[in-house]
Amino acid sequence: MKKPTPKLAIAVDISKNSKIGPSAATYVSRSSCPKACPLWDTCYAKFGHVGMVTARLDKAGMEDNANALDVAKAEAAAIGELSSGLPLRLHVVGDCRTNASAKIVSKAAMDYSARERDVPVWTYTHAHREVARESWGGVSVLASCE
Repeated sequence: MKKPTPKLAIAVDISKNSKIGPSAATYVSRSSCPKACPLWDTCYAKFGHVGMVTARLDKAGMEDNANALDVAKAEAAAIGELSSGLPLRLHVVGDCRTNASAKIVSKAAMDYSARERDVPVWTYTHAHREVARESWGGVSVLASCE
């Protein structure tokens, strides 16, 4: 019997993260992050409650030898299962480090937004130098600067 594939991404209908308030949110393996991120070792996502989620997602990413596209496809599938109708915060943990992965995630996010009465969708990225703004479509993208 084949071992089930570990999850590379999760989406929650109502985040309990007090920083972002009542919203839907995604968490993805950090194998989606830019390889040269200067905050890799000190990333906030490695600590506290979010750190437990990050450890599980990162382990899945390593076990699957996941790349940016694998993670983006998993995140898109997770977004497709959301139903809260709340604004969507992408990447409480993780990122899209390629144009192709940003296009996959943004398409799923915009489909969710349209399905849920045009709710806003936003993210922060450390890949703003590598990923073209156009790849994000209608997602509000803020550069996360160290």
